[in-house]
Amino acid sequence: TNATVAVTISGAAVDYNSVQTTNGFYRSADHTVVFSQDTDPALAMLVPGASGVGSFTFLTLPLNAFTSAPAITFTISVSGTRVGQANVPEQINASATKTAKVGTSVILSASSLHTSGPLSTSGPIPPRVGQTTTYTIVWDTFDEGSAIAGATVSATLPSYISYTGLTTGTGSFSYDAGSHTVTWNIGDIAQGASAQGAFQVSLTPSTSQKNSAPPLTSTASFSGYDRFAGVQVSATADPVTTETKGDPGYVSSFRNVQ
Repeated sequence: TNATVAVTISGAAVDYNSVQTTNGFYRSADHTVVFSQDTDPALAMLVPGASGVGSFTFLTLPLNAFTSAPAITFTISVSGTRVGQANVPEQINASATKTAKVGTSVILSASSLHTSGPLSTSGPIPPRVGQTTTYTIVWDTFDEGSAIAGATVSATLPSYISYTGLTTGTGSFSYDAGSHTVTWNIGDIAQGASAQGAFQVSLTPSTSQKNSAPPLTSTASFSGYDRFAGVQVSATADPVTTETKGDPGYVSSFRNVQ
């Protein structure tokens, strides 16, 4: 009878102002969510084998607010009264502790450039039917939390796009001609660190692409392993086209094939 379950939340990652519960009471003074007969009448009397669910939610603080890999600890205590064999009330207590690691997240961005960027390019802008124009594809990553191992970014190239082999930046690039896949092998990324890589592609437009802005790559996909949380991390960036918005002096008429 009179069962009480108390869950104390601790850890620098928790936004304590965001804690909410539907069938419990959040005691903000000591960051504890309490489930009792006051919040759930079913806890007034539990028969053998009885079960139930108590729920609460909270938000974590932004990952850039931490100087070390964040974890959240839940200290759970259960208490109640039972009647023993001699009809004497006995106090029952039990406790457990669980720790959850907060995984990192990665921001991946992709852009195309022609008149600027880390690689030299050539060809007409706007691109013209039957003439070759080269573009620089730039990928940027930012690790918002704990260190990442084995980081890669990959994307496929349309059949009308050629990979020139010119690259620059962190890590190395590889190209699988069979699948038209470009892979940026970044390697390890330190906590809170960023990385940039760039490669060059060429486009020789056909008449069917006139008055359009052809895609230069597919969606770019990031993959890596969060060393702290022990989970895979992923992110994506939209496909890039001949719309080279990052170039100084760019105007919208530069994107469409002439």
